[in-house]
Amino acid sequence: MKRLDAPLITPVYAKTSPQAAWPEDEAFYLLASSGMFFCRNTEFFRSVLRARRAPTELALQDESLILNFPRLSAQALEQSVGFFDWAFQERGAEAVLLLAWDERRQEIELIAPPQEAVNYRSQNGQVWAESVRYEFPHPLRDGITIFGDCHSHCEMSAYASAQDQRDEELFNGLHIVVGRIDQEPPQWHIEVSIDGARVSVDPTTVFEGYSRRDHRFPQEWRAQHTVRYTGYELFSSGTSGMHGSDLNRYHSSPTRRLLPSDDRDYPEART
Repeated sequence: MKRLDAPLITPVYAKTSPQAAWPEDEAFYLLASSGMFFCRNTEFFRSVLRARRAPTELALQDESLILNFPRLSAQALEQSVGFFDWAFQERGAEAVLLLAWDERRQEIELIAPPQEAVNYRSQNGQVWAESVRYEFPHPLRDGITIFGDCHSHCEMSAYASAQDQRDEELFNGLHIVVGRIDQEPPQWHIEVSIDGARVSVDPTTVFEGYSRRDHRFPQEWRAQHTVRYTGYELFSSGTSGMHGSDLNRYHSSPTRRLLPSDDRDYPEART
């Protein structure tokens, strides 16, 4: 056991090993991975019970969060929307960019990681955007810190879906969703996720400005974006087949695009 805050009238110990020696104190708190416990050693019993309250000798502390994220320039934001618009218009798909801080240049760098968007494609060529997954770039250059991400919801509203929230549980940082890509300006939803807590963020605190989408984004971003289709696969012969999709799930999505049925327009669909 490792004792914490020795001056406390009721001592606190941290349980760092299952084989740790048991303290001899008459009463003490035990901090373990499963929570805080209040323990007693007496002539008649030894108790280890979950603590109903914290040690009374400790001072109060409220939760707080003070943000100091760098602000995304208007040019970077407009290029990111241009990239998301390209993925939506050309592929009916979502896309993602990572927010990186370049310590040497003291500015934000947008990184397009290797990413795979998943679309459902119906027999008549309709496409439902489902999700986007990416690989975290490794190794990063010296002085580069990833502090957030930004992804699109095509023409759907900007919001943090249940899947988004699960994905961000272990990613402390800034998370931006861009929705209503079919409109100008699009819609933003911004939250910070820190150790399981989520807090909404006003766009003006992290954006320097926005005029209109800019399709002059780095061309290498396109090469990082691929699409995988589920549902009906379209063949040049006009026949179709099913590939184990949950149709009710995909048909319930409001995101739909009608794309050409010629397979030559879907090079990413072939494996």
